[in-house]
Amino acid sequence: MGPLLFVSYSGAFGGAERVLLDCAHAVATETCLACPEGPLADRARAAGLTVLTIPARRPNLRASGRDRLLAVRRLVAHGRELRSIAAQLDARAVVAWGMRSAIAGLGLPADTPLAIAHQDLLPGPMTAAAVRVAARRARVIVVPSRTVARDLDPAGHLGERLRIVNPGVELERFAAEHTPATPPEVLLLGVLVAWKRPDLALEAVALARRRLPDLRLRLVGVPLPGEDHVLQSLRSRAARPDLKGHVEFAGTAAAPELDLAHAGCLLHCAPCEPFGLVVAEALAAGCPAVVPDAGGPAEIVDDMSALRYPPGDAAGAAHAIVEVLSDPRAAAAMGRAGRERARTHLSRERSQVGFRDALSALGGPTADVRARSQWRAGTRP
Repeated sequence: MGPLLFVSYSGAFGGAERVLLDCAHAVATETCLACPEGPLADRARAAGLTVLTIPARRPNLRASGRDRLLAVRRLVAHGRELRSIAAQLDARAVVAWGMRSAIAGLGLPADTPLAIAHQDLLPGPMTAAAVRVAARRARVIVVPSRTVARDLDPAGHLGERLRIVNPGVELERFAAEHTPATPPEVLLLGVLVAWKRPDLALEAVALARRRLPDLRLRLVGVPLPGEDHVLQSLRSRAARPDLKGHVEFAGTAAAPELDLAHAGCLLHCAPCEPFGLVVAEALAAGCPAVVPDAGGPAEIVDDMSALRYPPGDAAGAAHAIVEVLSDPRAAAAMGRAGRERARTHLSRERSQVGFRDALSALGGPTADVRARSQWRAGTRP
């Protein structure tokens, strides 16, 4: 039999793709990845994976009208190439990463073992129906949180085939001492897209400045291609008198561990986040977190390591920010509790073991995570 074939419709590199590389390393001694050229392919090659290039296609399944019809054609084409590659490689199993590749997996022969790594919330009824059909065909479905599990399988029909594996964090990477900057700084870290509600961060900090007038907001991240209007709107709001001079747009996150080491707290604003890897990184860095009381972030934290606020409530977020930053001793205790929670629940090794165990349902040899010591924080791409 041939290798374990991972497939990704997207060639971008974000949190889900970082987890893909962790999983590919953890679960099999012989793997390859089919994906478009781009950052994911580059990182995978640097990590020692064999990469098979497939055409790049527009990722949007949430469009309307004509583009929905084109999306169907793209998925059909993706399914054909997946079937062809799996046959040429004599792949012992296929791991479809994301909704689009999961749907494409429906075109595989019935005797080809299929696993699905479903990392997101379902966007609409048609896509949801197709992904659920694919999930019923798969031998195992891996999701990052209870939030995603409930969204995919509200009635519990998938049973033990549905596995929750929290993405892990490289603890050593975030081990630096947490030394909050002066004046106090709220950090928003991640891609600037509308559904993550970066606008709420500005409103929350504007309200919190009534109690903490020196408070600053630092946004680390950039918009997705074609969504520059999000950044323009944020800059316009930041120029108003209640925030002027107190908001920094820092651009791409070159070293998030350094940003977290100096932030007074991380503010997360997405009301419907599937997981929220940046929240796990904040805990590992000893940085107090302020998160919505919903979705993946609410699962990641506990009452000792973070404060929660009602989703979408700028006043609630502002109150939590003031509470954290007004008491340095309590904030430091929160940071210590976060590090301990990350160590016990959110380590990268724990995540790799979870993926290896979940995908053992596909059959064939799996790798010993502990024996693959070359994949440490200092050697990853």
